[in-house]
Amino acid sequence: MANKDNIPEEKEPLTLIEEVELMAACNYTPTEMALYLNYDKKAFKRQLEQEGTKINEAYRRGKLKSEFQISLQQKALAEAGNITAVQVFEKIRERKDTEILRNKIWFNE
Repeated sequence: MANKDNIPEEKEPLTLIEEVELMAACNYTPTEMALYLNYDKKAFKRQLEQEGTKINEAYRRGKLKSEFQISLQQKALAEAGNITAVQVFEKIRERKDTEILRNKIWFNE
């Protein structure tokens, strides 16, 4: 967004949670995130692996958002008649169905 002098305004720096979410969406590993964010690797991984922490939720949300955007693009391409996109979209659907079934059997979810 520009101000009245048409000079772009600087964006606020990202919060730790926003950075974790963005890095997860870009497929960075927990080790890479800890290094980039200047966190102790073991402490960061503990937070990341612990259900219910803000870092865990941001990591999972970032992965999910990225996967959603890719699936959305594949869906649009498939609906437009792109055969390769249809095949990729079908593989994504099969993988998700398998994951749901596995979680239902193993974890009663």
